[in-house]
Amino acid sequence: MERPAKHDGRTTDTRAHIVREAERLYYQGGYAGIRLQTVADVLGLTKPALFHHFRSKQDLFCAVLLDMLAARRERIEAAIAATPDTAGRLRGILLALAGMPFFDPMKFLTDERGKLRPEQARDVEEGFARAIQEPIARVLEEGMAAGVLRPHRPMLGVMIFLNLAMLLPSPGHPNPRLTGAVDLPTYVDELLACFLRGVGGTPPRTA
Repeated sequence: MERPAKHDGRTTDTRAHIVREAERLYYQGGYAGIRLQTVADVLGLTKPALFHHFRSKQDLFCAVLLDMLAARRERIEAAIAATPDTAGRLRGILLALAGMPFFDPMKFLTDERGKLRPEQARDVEEGFARAIQEPIARVLEEGMAAGVLRPHRPMLGVMIFLNLAMLLPSPGHPNPRLTGAVDLPTYVDELLACFLRGVGGTPPRTA
């Protein structure tokens, strides 16, 4: 396939195109998969044009993460606004996350956080809190206030809920058993039931 002619890429939307292409590469191969030359080649940019927008791969990676989080925040807030009841909001959040490419926050914390400067890592962590943790915590707090949920520490509830979300068959999930044919609404209902009601029952009596 013939590659597009290189250009200086100094238009207002070039930065967004760079971030989107780098994000696509990130979902395929993590931080190591973001190759600046590949981004430039795909977009028909010169290398200086790319560096006009991002001084380093580090800066581009930070922009990719913040863009990913902004997209998730938009989806989550839309899900929350779509229904007034707690269970419906939590279900909507799970469905929204299931429709987005798989992202493992623990992989970022353990393997990729060190790729960023300390202030960038702080920005990403704060972005994660604003985009994902705080909206879910708000739903849980409102559920407790309405008497729908039992009293609990909201941030503990958020952590359990996010671990549940790791079981969603999101595009690109590394576990092929989760990405096969599945009735997504039914599967999400089952996950949510585990979260809201647990899997425990009355323990058997001992003799």
